[in-house]
Amino acid sequence: MERREDRTPHAPPDRAATDRAAADRAAADRVRVLVIDDHSFLRDLIRLALELDGSFEVVGEGETGADAIVLADALRPDAVILDGTMPEVDGLSAIPEIASRAPETKIVVYSPDVEGDAEAAAYGRGADYVIERTTGAQDLLVALKALCHGEERGWALTLVEGEGEGIASPAPFSVYPVHGVNVREQDGRAIGLVLSGALREGDITTLAEALEPLLRDAVATVVLDLSELELIEAAGLGAIVRAARRLQLSGRELIVRSPRPATYQAFEDIGLTDILTVVA
Repeated sequence: MERREDRTPHAPPDRAATDRAAADRAAADRVRVLVIDDHSFLRDLIRLALELDGSFEVVGEGETGADAIVLADALRPDAVILDGTMPEVDGLSAIPEIASRAPETKIVVYSPDVEGDAEAAAYGRGADYVIERTTGAQDLLVALKALCHGEERGWALTLVEGEGEGIASPAPFSVYPVHGVNVREQDGRAIGLVLSGALREGDITTLAEALEPLLRDAVATVVLDLSELELIEAAGLGAIVRAARRLQLSGRELIVRSPRPATYQAFEDIGLTDILTVVA
């Protein structure tokens, strides 16, 4: 008996529907960001940097701290980028209300003063991260990715492999200088710091004071040995980012040394390997 060939036409795949589904999935994965600044030009620049990266969606903009409170409450973004100094209700005054109304929203404050009282005031009121207003866009993207990677306010990066989120009782932070460090043969003499314990918000002054003479030295390479460091809170990470950027701008390099694969993976995940080098 002759077999009849099935000649029923089959509909081609709906490529448009497939593309729309892929676009919807990508949009769902983007970090939703609210941008608050009283200068429209700066808001436009921040929006452009976020959109070009592809990992973010700007869901709203505002000009005052009052706008930040209302929009954060209404939109519940993943993060709000907040100018610390604005007329009427400034960014610092808005932080506690934003944290109360939108407790899952990460608060990133940028300020012209990150070494003085403004930084401490921002953290004290509930900010998750404070960044210098004149910093590069890449540092802002690093901060946002790091913050939104976690789930809790008071974000911290755990460097001990296999320990999960947080360590039961990490040792207190300590730091001491080392000289004549040999990291890579091509670098020659290097100077650095050995960090240990947990680098928390309250330790950033200690780290900044220890880093300053190294940053002023003419040596081409500065090394941070994190082999004994267990945890970095957002404030401590900010100090490391600022040091890396200062060295980069002067044609020098910050190298992070750690034998733990988890350290490299953590730094790579949040984009820090673009501005510093991690070695074993």
